[in-house]
Amino acid sequence: MKNFTKMIAAMFVAALMSFNVVGQDIDLVQGLNYAYDPVNAQGIVSVAAIDVCNNGNDNASAFDVTLYFYNENTQDVYFLDTYRLTNGLSGNACVTIENWDVNINDYPSVPAGTYRFGFWVDANEEISETDENNNAGLLSGNNNYTPSTSNLTELNDVESTSVYPNPTSDFIYVEVDTENKIESSISIFNLNGQAVITIDATDSIADEKVKIDVSNLEEGIYIVRFISKGELYTKKIVVE
Repeated sequence: MKNFTKMIAAMFVAALMSFNVVGQDIDLVQGLNYAYDPVNAQGIVSVAAIDVCNNGNDNASAFDVTLYFYNENTQDVYFLDTYRLTNGLSGNACVTIENWDVNINDYPSVPAGTYRFGFWVDANEEISETDENNNAGLLSGNNNYTPSTSNLTELNDVESTSVYPNPTSDFIYVEVDTENKIESSISIFNLNGQAVITIDATDSIADEKVKIDVSNLEEGIYIVRFISKGELYTKKIVVE
């Protein structure tokens, strides 16, 4: 994996962080304890337990934890299921998420391959933290996955949605057709799961085409993520 140092985090702290006060002592991280069974023949990953911790002194309100697959050869990231901690997490405490089963076949964008499994704390960037760069990471072990159906629809190739130009060095356009709209903030993540650019959902996203400046990003692979038509779209881009 390429070394993504000196990333510029262009984070906004508006609507998504409305439940927290900037400057709170909250630091959400992955816990050290986890246990899972690799993907079986039916395409199911069984997570027996994963720990999520808050290393800060203040309490965090509700937030999401998202499971993902990472292909070390292609550097592709595929976001899978999300678990919401509706009670949040107290300061200097950990909570264990147990018996979380995910059927990879429910995510048709994931092709056959060998993957590392990871989870991402506060996946929707709702919580204002003292450290925004330690929320995601990979678990040990490889997962060999083969889809159970031969007629897969690649989510990233849906004609009504496009991200271009790709590769790029200065900007990208995120565009949807006239019958749809982008229903969430548009976020760009590096392969460590860190949001490096976020465009607020209230800022011109009602338009059919949104221009995003990526000229300050280092060269490498990034993931563009947004919601349209109630579906989560993830697109890989290359910044040169």
